[in-house]
Amino acid sequence: KEFIEVRTNRNQLKITKQEHHQLAQKTIGIIGLSVGQSIALTIAMERICGRLRLADFDSLDLSNMNRLRTGVFNISVPKVVIAAREIAEIDPFLDVDIYPEGVIDSNFDLFFNSDGGIDVLVEVCDSFDVKIKSRLAARKAKIPVVMDTNDRGMLDVERFDLEPTRPI
Repeated sequence: KEFIEVRTNRNQLKITKQEHHQLAQKTIGIIGLSVGQSIALTIAMERICGRLRLADFDSLDLSNMNRLRTGVFNISVPKVVIAAREIAEIDPFLDVDIYPEGVIDSNFDLFFNSDGGIDVLVEVCDSFDVKIKSRLAARKAKIPVVMDTNDRGMLDVERFDLEPTRPI
């Protein structure tokens, strides 16, 4: 408790204590850990949730290193492991679940619904099939989806929590 209080002390001008406590109860799921790694690390630094759920089937390749903040020593290491290690160095008390196989048919339900489910999905993967399936699951679970749509910082936000019949 003391670690979290001191580490997040500078958040006090950004969010109230009540908002901090509310966010500490939230779980954020991230699918895709090339661009998603930066998102996961920022979320961990700001500690705007109590649990992160990370999914990516891929391991680091030299050609990915234009989108991940890591060194060549991590080549061939699963991207979820790289992100989880960095998060543990920032905040060893933040709960992180990893899905090194990515989100696949056999674990979609687990990723979206285990331990109370996720409260928001950040989807930044390359697979068109996963983009569609994850939105169908998010719509069913009535949770919002946030997606970084290009390198210029444009975001797509789909509020399935407010618009449960919204087309994907």
